[in-house]
Amino acid sequence: MKHRKYLWRLPSGRVEKNETPLQAAKRELQEEAGLRAKKLKLFHIRGSGQTLDWKLYSYIATDLFPASKKGDEDEDIKIVPTSIKKAFKMVVNGEIKKENMAYLIMKLYFSQTS
Repeated sequence: MKHRKYLWRLPSGRVEKNETPLQAAKRELQEEAGLRAKKLKLFHIRGSGQTLDWKLYSYIATDLFPASKKGDEDEDIKIVPTSIKKAFKMVVNGEIKKENMAYLIMKLYFSQTS
C-alpha cells in the first residue's frame, strides 16, 4: 500500500454559474479552509492559455476568522498555517511543486520585501 502524500495547495476552485470570481473565492475559502475573511483583495489574474477561454483569479484574504467548513467534506484537507516567508523557502527548496502556486507565492513574497 502506498503512503498518501499531501500536496501543498491554496484554496481554489471554479466560479459557479451566476457567481462572481470574488464570491467564488469567498466560498472556496470557507469550503476548503473553514475560514472567512474580513477583506479579500484581487491580487493576480492569469489567462488560462491559448485554447481555453477562462481566467484564473487570485485573491489575498486578510483578517481571517473561523467559519463552518461546509461543501467539501469529502475532500481530505489538512490546514497548515504557513507564513509567506516559509512558503517562499518551500518554493525555493522544491517542496511546493505546483508552478502557478509557486509563482503566486514568489510574487507575494517579493511584493512584501521590495
